[in-house]
Amino acid sequence: MRRAETVHLCRTAQLRNLAALILLSLALTGCIFSKSETFRYRLTVEVDTPDGIKAGSGVLQVSVTETGDSPFILPEARGVRSQARGEAVVVDLGGGHLLFALLDKADSIAHAAFDPPRYRGDYGSIRTIRQLKETEGDADVPREAYPMLVTFADIEDPMTVRQVDPDNLADIFGQGVSIKGITVEMTTDAVTTGIERRLSWLDNLAAYRKVPNNPFSSNLPHEIGALRNR
Repeated sequence: MRRAETVHLCRTAQLRNLAALILLSLALTGCIFSKSETFRYRLTVEVDTPDGIKAGSGVLQVSVTETGDSPFILPEARGVRSQARGEAVVVDLGGGHLLFALLDKADSIAHAAFDPPRYRGDYGSIRTIRQLKETEGDADVPREAYPMLVTFADIEDPMTVRQVDPDNLADIFGQGVSIKGITVEMTTDAVTTGIERRLSWLDNLAAYRKVPNNPFSSNLPHEIGALRNR
């Protein structure tokens, strides 16, 4: 066999081996055994006040990836992973008082409201989401699935954040103020943006870190991290 032919065969074998290694790597990490779905919903918060009903709403997006059960997949690569994108819903109660519904339950609140069928087996979560996306109309969020509610004593200072009891808004906002309800509606509208116009410090969180380049060195209250997720 001539040298050129030998070199060609060797290169072909190397390329085949490389392709096999890439496929094996993708299989082990679940990349070629995964399915994904994305959905959006509008979250609306209504509050009864002495001046009437005050409401705020926003569109959030949830992306879900499920990796099926296969002997070719590493155990740690299996299962369901979700990620929410959006920002807290803001209700302007008047008099300079703002109520924020955070993102702490953003990836589960639509399921809690609509209670879609839970499918078993591989990719059951993906099938559930496809069913959820077909839901029409709105649904009430059950009390136990409410997102965390907060306000700020000083809207210019993130250190003044304060949790609000959904069952006792009057404790902070005064007599006659209470949650009327929280609802969810499936939508294809764009994800809501612009909360930084109310919270001028939100784009400068590095100023609250002990080490500016290390986000884990922040001394901000944990609620601040649930205001926005890009």
